[in-house]
Amino acid sequence: MLSKIVNTNIFILERIFMFLTNMTINEYIKMRRLSKAFEDIRNTDKKIIDIALKYQYNSATSFSRAFKKLFNITPSECRKSNSSYKIIPKLYFESNNDNYNFDYNIKKINSISLYCYHVKAKSHFNLLYKIKELYDNIKENVYSS
Repeated sequence: MLSKIVNTNIFILERIFMFLTNMTINEYIKMRRLSKAFEDIRNTDKKIIDIALKYQYNSATSFSRAFKKLFNITPSECRKSNSSYKIIPKLYFESNNDNYNFDYNIKKINSISLYCYHVKAKSHFNLLYKIKELYDNIKENVYSS
């Protein structure tokens, strides 16, 4: 569904997401759901099984196992504890509302040299701009050679 929203192939979307976040889409969704469950456990008196079902776990056992793996405490311990834990935030990606059309050709290349570039940026938008600028410069140099 997400790939349809952003109008790209799921495999490309997964690679872009991994590049931007250093985690898979599924890992992010799982961690985000568990974070929301953490907030519910802390801020409500709902039963743990009801919270597990709300966040799409089939049983309290599978929910508890995943919860403990992420937060190093069980849901019951979370409810009793006052210590703070890092919550996985909602991710936002800046957009300049440009519609990009990534046209591509498959070409046979007899030999190729690969280089690594290190790009620093102050913001996500600036990073995307610098990557696109780097790509454009490389593309220009390849076609002018």
